[in-house]
Amino acid sequence: MLLKSHTLPPITITKISHEKTDNLYLARLDQLPYPAGGNKWFKLKYNLLEAERSGIKQLITFGGAYSNHLYATAEAADYFGFQSIGIVRGEEHLPLNDTLQHCVNKGMQLFYMSREEYRRKTEADFIQRWMYEQEIPTGYLIPEGGSNAFAVEGVRELVGLLPSDTDIIATACGTGGTMAGFIAGIKSHQEVWGVAALKGADFLVNDIQSLLSGYQDTAGKNWKLLLDYHWGGYAKLPDELLSFVQQFKKEQGITLDPTYTSKLLFGLFDLADKNRLPKNKKIVVLHTGGQQAWDGLPEKKRIFLSE
Repeated sequence: MLLKSHTLPPITITKISHEKTDNLYLARLDQLPYPAGGNKWFKLKYNLLEAERSGIKQLITFGGAYSNHLYATAEAADYFGFQSIGIVRGEEHLPLNDTLQHCVNKGMQLFYMSREEYRRKTEADFIQRWMYEQEIPTGYLIPEGGSNAFAVEGVRELVGLLPSDTDIIATACGTGGTMAGFIAGIKSHQEVWGVAALKGADFLVNDIQSLLSGYQDTAGKNWKLLLDYHWGGYAKLPDELLSFVQQFKKEQGITLDPTYTSKLLFGLFDLADKNRLPKNKKIVVLHTGGQQAWDGLPEKKRIFLSE
């Protein structure tokens, strides 16, 4: 099947210039081709293979109105011949934003769930009852953000595609799957740093540990989650962060997304400015894509593009 033969080009590694450190490198996952560019291919790969193995033709997953995960799942489902359903947090707003319109264009059927109900999305009995009431047929369920054991296994493989002399892998963290995959895949001398993209993300430590429960050799591995660079949450893009993204594009020639990698790079630059980055370790930072999220921030996008 096309899924099994799907291959990716080599990942481009770009050196990041900063006046106080010379050991930052950017892994350009954002340049990987769709379907499911960025880190999403690695999180979806084994989920799609499991759905195929089980003979299930329909994918069902969850996300907010500007979800990179919904965007990528719709792409991958369309490309590999699956049907797809997206359960969206909140009420429907017409016209659809560009992210959800893209999902519809790729054949994804959208359903909307109240925020109160959405908080129960991990309760199997509740989801089954909700789907029955909405007359949604059964399918292969992928959790929000794609973060499950299959995602961990896919991201684990990504470690081997990064430079062999990498000492620290730095990634933004939303639902924990990407970070857990790196922790599962790193060598004993390597570290994983995560920058939480949402406010009050202490719970992610337990979520990551839970995702790692199938990997017995991770107890002694070195990782940490930084909680101070969320800027208020997923949809928050204050002027200071926007200015950083503008300056980064001007100096580095690279467009960051407004939700994840922008916060990650701001955090690392802040640590570098405070001389809190190790000088003798190669830090590879993941650019996980998601630039289409700018279309959901029209005012910020206009300011960004005007510079």
